[in-house]
Amino acid sequence: MKINTKISIHKVSKVYLISILSFLLFCDLIAIDFFKSPIYTLVQYILLLPVILYCFYHIDMILKEHWKVLGLVLGIVFCIVLSSRVNHVDSYNLRAAIYYGALIFTVFMFSAIMGQKKTTRLLLNAGKWYLVLTLMMNDILMIVLPNRFYNINGKDIGTCFLGNKFDVAYAHLMLFFLVVILEKKDRISNFKMGIYTILMIGICKYIDCMTVLLAVGVFWVLRMIVLYTPFKAVLSKLPMFFLCFFVSAVLLILFQGILAITPLQNFIVNVLHRDATLTGRLEVYAYIFQLFFSHKWLGYGYGNTIVKTTSIWYANAQNAFWDFVINYGLVTMIFLILLLIVVVRKHSAVSKMDHNNIVLWISFAMLYEYIFIGMVEIVYGRQFFFYIALLNAICCEVQQVAAQQRE
Repeated sequence: MKINTKISIHKVSKVYLISILSFLLFCDLIAIDFFKSPIYTLVQYILLLPVILYCFYHIDMILKEHWKVLGLVLGIVFCIVLSSRVNHVDSYNLRAAIYYGALIFTVFMFSAIMGQKKTTRLLLNAGKWYLVLTLMMNDILMIVLPNRFYNINGKDIGTCFLGNKFDVAYAHLMLFFLVVILEKKDRISNFKMGIYTILMIGICKYIDCMTVLLAVGVFWVLRMIVLYTPFKAVLSKLPMFFLCFFVSAVLLILFQGILAITPLQNFIVNVLHRDATLTGRLEVYAYIFQLFFSHKWLGYGYGNTIVKTTSIWYANAQNAFWDFVINYGLVTMIFLILLLIVVVRKHSAVSKMDHNNIVLWISFAMLYEYIFIGMVEIVYGRQFFFYIALLNAICCEVQQVAAQQRE
């Protein structure tokens, strides 16, 4: 059983193509910070409107199949906005929280429609070429004109065409994912992966983003597991998924004790030539629980952790789980966990229908990828929600194809 791979352009209406283009632009999965201005923001809002209208025009198509997912996403969005409203004194932009929530909800609606129409590959191809064009422009400018498009604010947080070094690195990681998911399982695919891996290594070294470089290695391992080994059946189990999910959260507690061991510190500093505090992460971890217990239910609001510098030094949690909890609170995290339960269960059931579906398994592997990165980075944001929404849509598409074959 295969997901629809051949879609003729003439069969896709102009409204559909405009909707896909609008989705890629308004969703702002890859923030083009160089163009951040009131006009650019207004353009984003304008592009958001037709996509929302398109989604609600097709709402009947997705409510029956996706009401649980959409309900939980709506709960997450409501809590994010409520958290920012409750903390309005400290919130730097309540409107940004509302826009962020609208993006998340529309991503799930739009991708669900694509799944119902069995055209997720159209979305993936559009995303791939969008990233190819923007990353080519970013990388050329970053290398040819580094004084203007790279190290404006210093090497560590340089302002590139797409934003800072993390924006650039995660954009490349998403393109890496799209290249892999759109290829077939053969030698040519492995060759292309090898070439792009070399490119990823070069980019990550140039912008000094070792976390994403490590993530590329993990992605290779996950790809090998889900495509070539029976162990993928273990990864698809709900208990295994949440074991990894919660382990990534509690490891920061163990880090402080483990990295206090003198031989390990010597290895990190003298052999790896890295900071013994994991680039300041251990210092940040010391403040996490103090912040958590002050606002444990609804958190500090969208983007508010960067404001909490009046009493203690704190930029962000440097851990995806705790940064999400401190921003939005335990209630919002419960909604996220319930959302993951629904989607992972759906994947587990659908994977039995099509055990060797590359698109299905690679999409699922990306959730594990972000759980792994989340141990030391704050990655439970727009792109993480995009991967959840995409997996939900692909599961729906596989179900649609299976139903057609049974008829």
